[in-house]
Formats: sequence, C-alpha cells, structure tokens
Amino acid sequence: AFAHVSSEDMVHWKWHPTTLTPVKTGHGMFSGTGFFTREGRPAIIYHGEGSGRNQIAIAEDDRLEKWSAPLALEPTIRPGQDASKIAHWDPDAWWDGDSYYALSGGSPGSGKPPTLFKSQDLRSWDYLGLFLSRDMPDVQADEDISCPNFFKIGNQHMLLCISHNKGCRYY
Repeated sequence: AFAHVSSEDMVHWKWHPTTLTPVKTGHGMFSGTGFFTREGRPAIIYHGEGSGRNQIAIAEDDRLEKWSAPLALEPTIRPGQDASKIAHWDPDAWWDGDSYYALSGGSPGSGKPPTLFKSQDLRSWDYLGLFLSRDMPDVQADEDISCPNFFKIGNQHMLLCISHNKGCRYY
C-alpha cells in the first residue's frame, strides 16, 4: 500500500487516508514513481506485486485520496519482437512531446533487461525494445536498473537509478 502526507509549510505534516491498498487495487504495490498526465493530473506507475505487470493509477482529486482503478501496462508485441525479454518491475513513466513513455527496470542477469514502452493514452502500449545499449560508456553486461528516474536536463536526458551490483548510478 502507498500512503502519503502533505504540508503547507514543510514543518507541520498531515497524514492522509491510505486508499491505495490491495483491497482497492487487487494486488500489492512495490517500487514506482509519480508523474503528471498530459492533462496535468498526478499519476503513479508501480510494480503491481502479484499481478505480473506494472500498473498505473491516476489521482481523481487534488488531495490524492481518490484514485482510478489500476491500469495494467500490457504492451503490444509486434512480429519479430521477443516478449520473453520484457521486465515488469521498478517502473518510471513520463510525458514527452505527444506520447507517454514507460521504462521498466530490469537485469540482464535475470534475462529481463530494462525495457521501454510508448503510449498515447496510458492504456495501449507499444513495446519499443531494450532501454540500454551495451555500447554506451560504462554500461556493463551485468548492469541492472532498479527504481529508475529518467528526466530531461536542458537538452540532455539523465537516468538516475540503483544497480544492485554497483549501487546508485546515473547516466
């Protein structure tokens, strides 16, 4: 379950009701991140423990106490794509240009390396393929990406993540 607190002054904090629970979602909730929809609504993407998929929920109020039913990230697999390599763990998501992107963490050692997806509506997702290229500087065969956060800084992008083998990393 995810809980949250809020503050108007960063000193005094108010606990909000915990509404994202297995009773509401139908599964547990592991690592994930928050992002804004194209309409400016807060949303979260997380690993739906027990569901076998990453899940997305969208806030239905400004206090973040009411949430949509979870939407499973079920990618469309095109001919020639290897669905067996798709990881479903530690996701990140963001809006860029006219599309949503979702990054699912992963580990080549598990046979499920980090993968990338694209959507126009948060419901229909296309599998774009592997996220990291092995010819990138400092990317090694045993690199894993957990708890990723991918974001733009100026005209470049940064990937901040945890590697179980190497600790906190950024590219």
